[in-house]
Amino acid sequence: MNKRADTRQCLIDAFWALYSQKGIYKITVREITAKAECNRGTFYEYFLDVYDVLEQIENELIPEIDELPPRQASFDQPLNDFIKLYDQNSRYYNVLLGPKGDPAFGVKLKEGVKAKLKMALAATQLDPAELEYTLEFVLSAMIGILTYWFQDVKAMPKEALLALVYRLMLHGALTDLMRIPTLGPTVLL
Repeated sequence: MNKRADTRQCLIDAFWALYSQKGIYKITVREITAKAECNRGTFYEYFLDVYDVLEQIENELIPEIDELPPRQASFDQPLNDFIKLYDQNSRYYNVLLGPKGDPAFGVKLKEGVKAKLKMALAATQLDPAELEYTLEFVLSAMIGILTYWFQDVKAMPKEALLALVYRLMLHGALTDLMRIPTLGPTVLL
């Protein structure tokens, strides 16, 4: 890495240490530069403001369409790939997708992945609106369950998580919940 890239990364790390502890609206350029041990002018060589730091981090975390693995016939591979992507970026994803994070990031992440899936499903017979809603449902569920899994310190083994997600996708969550005697179909519907 060159000195310029090191300096930029140092500023990002300083920002991230602060962002992980408090909301972006409470972070100042002064705090970032003090933590990174550089001057204010250096900050502005790389970023417009505090919000630009967050925007640049988020943009680097969204996979480009050509970086996403090709769609497989098997359900397990895309989910494994998504877990791998989340795992590689969990330091950021856990915060950005968590309660103190940036709600817009989840939307950006879904849109990035959705574009690849729509290309792979171009030949489908689904109505375009139905495809859009279906992908939104599936991606929201996957992001939600993976966020919970990572924040729950992977309390369930990965294989069990994959089996659960696979079962929920094929048979539906309501099917599982209706088997609980105290809930039954009338309570849920």
